[in-house]
Amino acid sequence: MSSLRLTVTFAATCAFLSLASAAQATPFDLPAPPPTSDSANLTNCPYSGWSGDGCATAQGGWYIAPAYGTTSFQALAAQSGQSWVGGSHPWTWNAPGVDYGVGPVSGTVLSDPATARLPTGCVYRPTGSVAHGPELYCGKGAVSPTLNALDFSLHGCVVFLADGNVTGLVTISNSNFRNGPNCSVPFGFLIKVAGNAGLTLQNDLIDEAWPTFQTPLVSTVVVNTISAPLTVRETAILNASQRPMGGTSWGPLDVENSVFIGFTLSSTANTGQHGEIFEQGSPIPGATYPSIVYRNNIVVIPAASALVISAPFYPNGLSGKLNIITTFVADHNVVATNWAGGAGATQATGLSGTVTGQIMTVNPGYAGAISVGTTVVRLPGGRAATILSRLNATQYLLSGTVLAGTFTGASTVRATTSAALAEFSYAAAYQNVVITSNFVDPTGAFSCVRQISSPILNLTMSGNQSLVTGAAISGMGYKASGATCGPLF
Repeated sequence: MSSLRLTVTFAATCAFLSLASAAQATPFDLPAPPPTSDSANLTNCPYSGWSGDGCATAQGGWYIAPAYGTTSFQALAAQSGQSWVGGSHPWTWNAPGVDYGVGPVSGTVLSDPATARLPTGCVYRPTGSVAHGPELYCGKGAVSPTLNALDFSLHGCVVFLADGNVTGLVTISNSNFRNGPNCSVPFGFLIKVAGNAGLTLQNDLIDEAWPTFQTPLVSTVVVNTISAPLTVRETAILNASQRPMGGTSWGPLDVENSVFIGFTLSSTANTGQHGEIFEQGSPIPGATYPSIVYRNNIVVIPAASALVISAPFYPNGLSGKLNIITTFVADHNVVATNWAGGAGATQATGLSGTVTGQIMTVNPGYAGAISVGTTVVRLPGGRAATILSRLNATQYLLSGTVLAGTFTGASTVRATTSAALAEFSYAAAYQNVVITSNFVDPTGAFSCVRQISSPILNLTMSGNQSLVTGAAISGMGYKASGATCGPLF
């Protein structure tokens, strides 16, 4: 019986995880994490600053630092040359993937979906996927099916699909997903639940494996479940080409004690996917979202991301629907963003020139330097686009939908996200918003928290702190609005 081990590739701007292939009934046996500067003993809950951090009951075996081959979480998260004033672990509680493991419980035996005993209404279809490869399908007769300890990374990636005939709650636990040829198709996904059933992800490791597989998925996890609940606990979703999760659900959302590393790694269109952890997009006008909770999660937006991320926590994504968000909570999360292009990228100001097709030709006389991976703003029509490559001394290939014409007064920016923590927009009202005790590295962000044309009726915002400066994060938007978001202001 072979064991499932982690192999690691660490690039200059972002680390990507890959899992070795495994045989049927493979124990999920991860290497024990070495002591790091985060703590002397990662398995004994060394921090006592918050009793609700989930460490006491944690059983997962996957840790960020050993998986990515770094000495600490901070060594992976800070990719733009920034440092954290309080050291690599300034928060006082135990964080998932840093101080305790997430993913499958240590010692879990993973079974091959092709031969495992499956719940009623669920079946393994060897040629059922869009790519005519394997699919684990749940349909008619499936009532609250539970899929436990399965290795979906086998057979070139086994797609999971639950259709509208499933009722109750779909639970996927202690399982391993890794993208592969069978799943890496246009508008693809690793997990999709549609219809009326809810979804719970518990102790799962889900790796979209960008850039090993370079066909952008619509989302790693797709949830089109109308008003059913989505719950994510002790789970890691890694290396998403676009969004870790997306769909049309407006049911209760509860994401806790989980890890999200890598958003929008393939998207270079500034009008394309936005990369939030989960963009909830109710298509029903006036829908009421009962509860959205993000608590005690680790989030990293790497320097490899494009400027298309609104914010990691983005509770409403469709304009003109006049939806109501009853309760939004962001509590005890640790979030790190980075400059586009990494530490070595520079910025340019005073750009002028022309755009033809996807090619920008610049005139001499600008200040600074034009770096690949940064975004040029104030192009014709006020458009912005990511710089994909340098073609010659004066010409650059651009992303997105750009307009032809001449431009002056343009500049490049290195930001990867509008708001490093949360953005509130596109709603008739946010009735209750609680933003408390979050530690945020806003490098590469325009702001920490934004509010755009949507009223917040009751706001509690306290205890939020910049990892970079140690200063308090307060208010919405920019300095002109009275906000603080060090070192941005």
